[in-house]
Amino acid sequence: MKKFLVYIITFIMFTGIISSVSFGKSVPSMTDTANHWAREAIQNAVHEGWVNGYEDGSFKPDHTVTRAEFIKLVRAALNLSNITSDFITDASKYYRNNIKLNGIANHWVNKQGWINSSVAFGLIEPTDYQNNDFGPDTPITRREIVVILDRALGLVQAAEAEKGIKLPFSDDASTPSWSKGYIHQGVKKGFINGYPDGTFKQGQPATRAEAVLMIQKALKIMRQGIDTEYKLFVNNEEIVLSAPIQIIDGMAFVPVRDIIASQNPTMELIWNPVEQCLSFNWEVYFKLRPESTSYEYNGLYPIEFTVNTRMLNGEIMFPLGNMYEGYYYGGLWNAQWNKENKTIHISITQPSRPNAS
Repeated sequence: MKKFLVYIITFIMFTGIISSVSFGKSVPSMTDTANHWAREAIQNAVHEGWVNGYEDGSFKPDHTVTRAEFIKLVRAALNLSNITSDFITDASKYYRNNIKLNGIANHWVNKQGWINSSVAFGLIEPTDYQNNDFGPDTPITRREIVVILDRALGLVQAAEAEKGIKLPFSDDASTPSWSKGYIHQGVKKGFINGYPDGTFKQGQPATRAEAVLMIQKALKIMRQGIDTEYKLFVNNEEIVLSAPIQIIDGMAFVPVRDIIASQNPTMELIWNPVEQCLSFNWEVYFKLRPESTSYEYNGLYPIEFTVNTRMLNGEIMFPLGNMYEGYYYGGLWNAQWNKENKTIHISITQPSRPNAS
C-alpha cells in the first residue's frame, strides 16, 4: 500500500500541477529557486495550488514547459466555471468544416479531461496548430501563451481588431500578422513584456518560470476587486454565483449568466468559443461579449455601458452603477447596490418582443 501511494504521489508531482496542499502538507520551498528572479511568483503559485515541484524538491524554473503541461496549468489556475458543460457539448461546430483537434487521443492531458474543456471554452482552437495537431509534448512558445491568456481574459475581439498592428519590438517583422493583436493586448494589459535587448522572441519556448509568472499576472488582472462577501438577489431571491462579485473603481460587476438563468433556468444559453460571445433568445435575441461597452439587443439595438464588461472564471461580468436604474436588457431590469450591507438587488421583468415598427 505504501509503495502504491508513493507511486501516485510521484506521478502527480511529475506532472507539476496538483498542489501539495491537497495532501494536507505545508507549502514546500523549492531547492533551486532561492536566488531565481521568479522565486516569489513560483512560491505564490505553489501556495495557491495550481503548480508544484518535482520529487527531488526542485522546480527546474528554467526548463521549458510543454503545451500539455501549460494547458493543465492554466486551466487549474484560472478556475473556469461550469460554462463549458452548461453551454455547449461539441465546440467543433464553431470551426470551419467541423474540424477537431488532432494528436491527443491517447495523451494524458486528454484522458484527464483538460483538452475538451479548453477547446469548449476557447482557450485553444484546432486552427492554432498545423494540420490541427496539438502536439501536446511540444514546448509551448511565448506567442502561444499570450494567445491563450488573452482568450482567458476575454480579449479576443480587441486582439482581432488589432490584427497586423506594428509592435514596439525590433523583431516585429518575424511575428505572424494574425498574432500581433494578441501580443499587443498582452503587453497592454501587462502580463507579458519584451526583453531588455528590445526583442519579444515570439517563437521562443517559454520556461516554467516564465509560464508561471505570466499566469500569475493574468490572474491579478482577472481577479481585480473580488469581494466574496457580496450577495446577489434577483427578484428578492438570493442566487448562487458562478463567479464572485467584483468592485472596481466604484462599479460593481456581476455574472450575467447567473442572473439570466435564475429567471429562466431552462432557456438555452449559447457560448461561442471562437467569437467569445454569449447569446440567448428571451423573447428577443441578446448577444453579449466580454471586454465590450455594449451588447446587441434583437440584432438592431446596441445597449451601451459606461465601462467594459469583464471576464472572470469564464463568466461575463456585467457592470452596474452605484445606484443604477437603467435600461439594461432594454429597460427590463433595475439594480440597487447597498454598499454597507454588501448586497445587490436586481429586479427583472419578463421581456416582450419589440414592435418591428
